Amino acid sequence: MKEETKNWLDMVEYDLTTAKQMLKTGRFVYVIFMCHLAIEKALKAIVCEQTNKVPPKTHDLIYLIRSAAHKPRLLRRGIYGCRSVSTLSANSGFQPGESRMG
Repeated sequence: MKEETKNWLDMVEYDLTTAKQMLKTGRFVYVIFMCHLAIEKALKAIVCEQTNKVPPKTHDLIYLIRSAAHKPRLLRRGIYGCRSVSTLSANSGFQPGESRMG
């Protein structure tokens, strides 16, 4: 495994740990956000490993799946799941800098 790929995967683990902690405290908007980031970074790790290129600077999970997947079946499954996460993230109504007390 390439060092850059490992770095992406280390960040995935960190984001998932953060999401778990946020879940325990009921910070659900942040759980969704951290899971979105973890998926994004995992996809960037795949792109990095498979293409030997720097992953695109995007938060678009569907675009990243299309960049990473070489198998049509995997592509269809990944897009379906990531649409759900992207929709939850977009519909959370949370704006950066906004304060939420829960």
